[in-house]
Amino acid sequence: MTSPTPNSVADFFLEVYGADRLYITCLVAFVDGDDQISTFGSDNIEHMPPWLRMMTAKLKSGSVASVSMVVRVFDFDNTIEVIGARGRVAIPCKEIYMFRFDPQETIGFNVAETTMMHCTDADTGELMPVEAGVRFGSGANVIAEISAK
Repeated sequence: MTSPTPNSVADFFLEVYGADRLYITCLVAFVDGDDQISTFGSDNIEHMPPWLRMMTAKLKSGSVASVSMVVRVFDFDNTIEVIGARGRVAIPCKEIYMFRFDPQETIGFNVAETTMMHCTDADTGELMPVEAGVRFGSGANVIAEISAK
């Protein structure tokens, strides 16, 4: 059985949640050491499928070492209030899933791994508290569900 591709994972979320609730960020690690970050939301999500197909082809050809994907699913019916530069503002709650696609395998991170990665300061390695209104989902469960189809 073939590992799920970046497109099949994105298609899963589009089908389950719809484009208006998604914000997907991808980090492409090129073999030559360069990285590229691309983000897709409701304003440009139509560009995501062809972009992901291109990255999948680059994974298979070996010009890309890996593609990491963070999927944020926003729940606009449930909000939390935060204090920003302009005072109190209501922001939607969200659920976060994380994946890594390598040439040989697809990894969906479980809830504990996703929480740890999301709550670790990239510069210092220090743990940070979970943001209010954030839940973590299991990418491993998503991969299992896609693979079972």
